[in-house]
Amino acid sequence: MSQTLKEIAEQLERSDPAAIRLPLCFGGHRIDVLSNSEQLVERLSDYFQAFDEGESSREPDIVIRAHHRLPPELDLTFHEWSREPGKRTRKEAFCDLPDGRVVLKVRTGMQFLVGRDLRIAVGDCLTHPNQVVNFVNFQYTSHLMNQGLVLGHAAGVALGGKGLALAGLSGGGKSTLALHLISSGLDFVSNDRLLLGPGPGGTRIFGVPKHPRINPGTALANPDLRSILDDERREALEKLSRDELWQLEEKYDALIDLVYGPGRIRLAAPCKALLILAWNHRNAASARFRAVSLAERRDLLDAVMKSPGPFFLPERGPAPKGYEPPDPTGYLEALRDLPVYEATGGVDFAAGVDFCRELLEQDG
Repeated sequence: MSQTLKEIAEQLERSDPAAIRLPLCFGGHRIDVLSNSEQLVERLSDYFQAFDEGESSREPDIVIRAHHRLPPELDLTFHEWSREPGKRTRKEAFCDLPDGRVVLKVRTGMQFLVGRDLRIAVGDCLTHPNQVVNFVNFQYTSHLMNQGLVLGHAAGVALGGKGLALAGLSGGGKSTLALHLISSGLDFVSNDRLLLGPGPGGTRIFGVPKHPRINPGTALANPDLRSILDDERREALEKLSRDELWQLEEKYDALIDLVYGPGRIRLAAPCKALLILAWNHRNAASARFRAVSLAERRDLLDAVMKSPGPFFLPERGPAPKGYEPPDPTGYLEALRDLPVYEATGGVDFAAGVDFCRELLEQDG
C-alpha cells in the first residue's frame, strides 16, 4: 500500500466503502461515524444511545470511519509507544507518515489512522467493538483538547446544572464516590476522564461518553450496583476482607441508563469545584475536607493531570512519540479560577457525598 495516510484511506474506501452513517452529538459537538458494517453501527448506536443528545441536523465537527475487514498489510515500521511509569504491558505501536499517524493495537491487530480530517478504524471491528468505542472517544477528546481544554484523570457529576470534578491519588475511589453521588440524585458526567477549561462564566467540564467499569468493592458497597453481580459471585465476594476486595482486578460494566434510569447523563456543565481524594482506606482517622491551592500542592496536581496517548495529534507543535509527562502550566492556567478541595484521613464515602452535595447546593 501507499505510504501516505490519505492514499491508504482512499484505498480502504474503494475496497470497503463506509456508507452507513451514525449521527451522534456529545456535549454540543457533532460526530458522524461512517462504516461498511450495519451490525457495527447498530452496536455503536446501542452503546452511545444514552449519551447522544440527538442533534443531527447540522454539519459534523468530527467524521470517523470504521472499516470492518482484515487489517491492511501496510509496509510500515512500527515503533513501540512507551507508557507512563509503572505500566509495562505493550499496548500500542505507531508509525508517523507525512500527513498523520497509524496506530497499531498490539494484542488485537486493529489499526487506526489519525491525521488532519482523517480518523479511521480498520480491522475486525465486530470482534473488538470496544476499541472502536474507545477510538470515537479518543477523537472527541482530541477535538476538545485542540480547543484548549486539558485532559483530567477525573470523574464528574452534576446537580441542577452545576458540575463537580473528582480526582484522586491511586486507589482513592473517585469513581466509587461519583456513583454514590449519582445514587443520591446527581447526574453522571464522566467516570475516569474529564476535559476541563475556561468557558462563559467560569470553568466548564466535558465528560467522555463511556459507561463506568467498576470493581467488585464498588458494586458491593452501593445498593444500586449490587445487581450487576450474579448471586454466586456476590456471595463469594462478601466473604472477602476490605483489603482483599481492594486488590481484585475484576471489572464490571455499570450502564448508567439501566442502573439509574434514563435522563441521568449530562456530558457538559459549568464546574463548581474540584475535589481531590487523598484519603486512604487504611487510615483510621475521620475524613476531612479543606480548601487547597494547586499552585502550592504539585503532588495534588499530579493526581489530576493525564497524558493523552498516541491518538492525540496537536494542531500546533509536534506530536509526542511516547509517554510525556503533562505540562503543569496548562493545567494551572485552566484551573486557576476553580475552587479546589482535598479529602484526607480515612475513606468515608458517606461523608464525601455530604460534602459534595453541600458544595453543589450552595448558591453562586
